[in-house]
Amino acid sequence: MNTETATDDAGARPGADRPDPARTARTRDLGLAASLMVAPWLIVLANTAHSATAGEIDDTTARGALESAAIHPLLGRWASLAAMVGALLLVPAVIGLMKLVRVRAARLGLIGGVLTAAGYICYFAMIFEGYLPDALLKADG
Repeated sequence: MNTETATDDAGARPGADRPDPARTARTRDLGLAASLMVAPWLIVLANTAHSATAGEIDDTTARGALESAAIHPLLGRWASLAAMVGALLLVPAVIGLMKLVRVRAARLGLIGGVLTAAGYICYFAMIFEGYLPDALLKADG
């Protein structure tokens, strides 16, 4: 009975010292890095556009949100879309960061990554709710 550890085609043991043998590893790493670079800028762009649409209107009330959506409907929609795409892209960005800290701080990376991803998924839901004033304006007029 052979008690040696399993080896791959080259005869070397798979492990952390060898690169990922999957053919798509480079593409996945580039995608994770790109999402890490693009997502925060989409959030910044969306918040800048949102602050331009709000002006002096208090959009924390239903009436204020409808007035703000009526004044700048297209800019508000594009700002919401940019924020939603940014929130969606931050989830793989966090997964990429979890991949970087998987050895040294595995538990901390997992806990922080799950909480951050859950937070941005909830942020996506809050922004998606922002489409409600637009839908109400369309239904009303």
